[in-house]
This record gives sequence, C-alpha cells and structure tokens, in this order.
Amino acid sequence: MKHKEIQKSHYFLILIPISLIILGQTFGKIGSQFISIENFNVIDYLNIFTIIAILFLTLRSFIWLILFRKFDISFIYPFTSISYVIILVISVHFFSDSYTIGNVIGTIFISIGIYLISSANLDKNKKRNEEVKKED
Repeated sequence: MKHKEIQKSHYFLILIPISLIILGQTFGKIGSQFISIENFNVIDYLNIFTIIAILFLTLRSFIWLILFRKFDISFIYPFTSISYVIILVISVHFFSDSYTIGNVIGTIFISIGIYLISSANLDKNKKRNEEVKKED
C-alpha cells in the first residue's frame, strides 16, 4: 500500500475529535443532572445538553473515519488519552469532583506515554514521508 505524505498540518486534525469528545462528555455530564435515576423518563434524556453531547460525539466519530485514512491507527489512537487528562481537570474545576494522588500520578503516566508513543510514530512517519518522496 502506497502511503500519502503526512504533512505537519494534518496533525492539527487530531485535536478536533479530541476536543469534540471532551465537549461531548462535559455536556453529557451537565445533561445528566436533569435525568432522574428513580423514575425513568425518555424526555429527561432529551434535554439540550444531552442532545449537544450526542451531536459532538457523533461528529467526532465521522472525523475519526477521515483520520483513519490519513494516519495509522497506532499513531492517532493514543492521542485519545489526552481527553482523560483534560476531563480530570474539567471535572475537578467545574464539577467539584474529587481527585486523588493516584489520579495525578496516572495523569502523569498517561502524558509520558502519549509523548513516547507520538515521538516514536513521528519518526516512523518521517521515514515513510522520505520513502514516498523517493518513489515520486
């Protein structure tokens, strides 16, 4: 399979679905506050916040399909872990969720892992780009 050259501007595209999942989860959390646990009512699920959450998450899915064409899944998928880090910060600051030292240590490990995986894959993609240029 001949790979297209990956340009640096393509990496910006990875931030779009990550932002959408963060927004979707945040709006979903807000919307869940209007849902009764004791009395199931479908109408409760159709509040503006859950609808926006579903729209963001659906849009994210379509953008992932586009990214699968541009990147190896082994490269782009680890970036989804960035959402865990940002969601932790949002949950603590905006929803008054508690956190533990385990959360902080885990977040540090996730960040290190993202860096290591993306660095290794950047080198792999750089070599692939050089091979593509040689073929042309």
